[in-house]
Amino acid sequence: MRARRLVAIGCVLATLLLAVAPMTPLVRAESTVQNKIDPALWARMQAHPLSLLPIIVEMESAPAPATGASNVDRANAAMDLLRLYGTAVAGLL
Repeated sequence: MRARRLVAIGCVLATLLLAVAPMTPLVRAESTVQNKIDPALWARMQAHPLSLLPIIVEMESAPAPATGASNVDRANAAMDLLRLYGTAVAGLL
């Protein structure tokens, strides 16, 4: 009986802590990255931090001695970023 009461009190305390603790966004853009994000998109991200937003990822150009497959490599890297932080839909070359 005593163990049940302790478990119940623990569950109530855990629920209260989760209810009172402020919700943090799932992903935050670093302040150094903020200047690379369109201001309108940044405002939407701040207004609705938990919603999914459609984006287009533009990668920086490949280094100077670029080969024919460098664009494909950069596109694959962009898709990997989308898979890591969101939902990748399609890649453009």
